[in-house]
Amino acid sequence: MHVGITQVTLRLQAIDSLKAKRGISKSLIAGLRNRFNVSVSEVEHQDSKRYLGLGMASVSSSRAVIDQTFMKVMEVLQDDRRFELEEYEQTYV
Repeated sequence: MHVGITQVTLRLQAIDSLKAKRGISKSLIAGLRNRFNVSVSEVEHQDSKRYLGLGMASVSSSRAVIDQTFMKVMEVLQDDRRFELEEYEQTYV
């Protein structure tokens, strides 16, 4: 069994309130969970209007499957115009 953990930092575009940030955060988290079957949570920058820190985890019998899943997640994040991908870190447990 392999567990992949990814942490990303996103810089939000044109956000003027924490309420607007929460709207983006909740829709993004729900979309990633449904589309890729990964665990996702907001783990950093909860009080910042400019940044969103997400932690993601995936469990599989193969590292290749986890890598493929996270690559697809990163493609979705990079294509979303509501934010820019600032940092990306992936580890295995």
